[in-house]
Amino acid sequence: MKVDRNNLGLDFIVRDIHGHLYQLDKQPQEVAFDPSCNRLFCLGDINDKSPNSESFLTIIDHKTYFNILSNHKAMVIAKLENPDTAPRHKSNAGE
Repeated sequence: MKVDRNNLGLDFIVRDIHGHLYQLDKQPQEVAFDPSCNRLFCLGDINDKSPNSESFLTIIDHKTYFNILSNHKAMVIAKLENPDTAPRHKSNAGE
C-alpha cells in the first residue's frame, strides 16, 4: 500500500488492538485526534480476542483509518476461504 504524505494533519500509529474498540475510542480523545485531517494506521492485529472485532473492521476506510495485514487477519481470511483451517485460527486465540 502506498499512502501520500499527510500535509493537513498528523499520522498516528497503533498496533495490536485485537478488537478492543473501546481503547480506540478513548485514546484518540486523549491526543485530540481529528478525523478531518489526521490519520490512524493500525499495525498488526486489529481483530480477534474481543467481541468487538467485527465492529472495528467497519471503521477501516483507507482515508482516515488504515490497516496493515497481520497474522491474525491472515488467519481469519484463511478460515473464511477454507473452514478446515479453523483449528489453527482457534489455537492462536481466534474466535
